[in-house]
Amino acid sequence: MQSKAGADAGASCGVAGRASARESRRAESPAAPARLRRRLVTAYGLGALAASAVLTAFTFVTTRDLEPTALRVFIFGYVFAWPLAPALAALLNDRRFGLVRLTAAYVLLGAAVVLAWSLVALFALAHADVRPLANVQAYLVILANTAALPFGIVVISGARRIGPVVPLALAGLLVFSFGALAIHDAFMRAIDVAPLRAPLARIGYTPLFLIAALPVGFACWQAQH
Repeated sequence: MQSKAGADAGASCGVAGRASARESRRAESPAAPARLRRRLVTAYGLGALAASAVLTAFTFVTTRDLEPTALRVFIFGYVFAWPLAPALAALLNDRRFGLVRLTAAYVLLGAAVVLAWSLVALFALAHADVRPLANVQAYLVILANTAALPFGIVVISGARRIGPVVPLALAGLLVFSFGALAIHDAFMRAIDVAPLRAPLARIGYTPLFLIAALPVGFACWQAQH
């Protein structure tokens, strides 16, 4: 009887211990993900801003005809920081509606800042050459040219059915694209050689590209399987 009572007491103590452990984990679980989420948001935000600063500086250094005014620096910096929207959507809300909503808010916020900046320059600073609507249109065009295609890839990669194969497909496409560039560069170098110029001109670039692209595509297909 005593041994049975001791066993029952031990079992009850074990159940109580497990219950208290579960309660403690439940009490700690909301705080830990919140801290991790804040850290991830901070890390992704700083990374996006650093990449935007580098790309903005590179744009103005390589484009000599583009004067680095304050508004232009803001527009390019804001445009190059567009990955903040999908990153925040993934960290804060995993629903696709959250991605669309945050992206729309990001686009509209940038347009509002550009419009307000232009209106201040036009009326408060008396810069008669400033055209607010043209600046907003330029901002939207730059944003569309920069982020439309990669944002579409982000949206497609978020689909549950095709999401797991998107990284492999993009990796294969990247390798195939660099292979195509290498083939094009080799063709242009070969056509500068006098003995090869005439036969290459008769054959053309497209047939040679189709033949040379076969091993590159086969290598990408083998790598994915």
